[in-house]
Amino acid sequence: MPASAAKKPGDPVRVRRKAGGTAAIEDGWRFVRFEPDSGNLVAEKDGKRVVCARGECEKLNYPGSGEMWELLCSQPDDENLREAGCAWAELDLSKTASRLLEYGRALDPSFASCQTAIDFSGKVRALAESCDSSIAVLRMDMKRAEAEYNRCPVGTAFDNDRKDDLLDRWRDLQARYAAKAYCRDKLIPACCRVSACLESLDAARKAR
Repeated sequence: MPASAAKKPGDPVRVRRKAGGTAAIEDGWRFVRFEPDSGNLVAEKDGKRVVCARGECEKLNYPGSGEMWELLCSQPDDENLREAGCAWAELDLSKTASRLLEYGRALDPSFASCQTAIDFSGKVRALAESCDSSIAVLRMDMKRAEAEYNRCPVGTAFDNDRKDDLLDRWRDLQARYAAKAYCRDKLIPACCRVSACLESLDAARKAR
């Protein structure tokens, strides 16, 4: 079913407009109707109306396109996302996906070999599983290191050196845990966001 088939009056839509030969996507428009003869989209914003070709409407408002728009707006200075937005404004979904994949590959070295949306989503799952496993092990290791540090006596030079070594190990485990926690809390959600956008773009391309 086309993305536009379920549109109701008042639903938000994006349209494409040109100024000086450069196309740009505009958000915040509202669906009015599809013209019965041409099938073109009529949209309204601030009392003004525009007509957008139905094919353009499908490419700008496919299922999942809202998440894509939010991602592009979240980092307007990122070169790959900027180019992805330009390609989308030119209605080139293949190039949009390519630039988005470049952005995803730059998030973490483990994504460097990804060539498709399927590759990327598989890497995200693998990274999440590895991260969860590492966090579980590090939690146990930190508890053991803390307990060993607390049990270690002080007094002799040997005891003091031993306690310093245990403290270094404990701090190293804490640093490694913090890195994995960052991966879990920040990196993986960002990667999941890119993966979802890549998958929705892939579906939109195949639906044409």
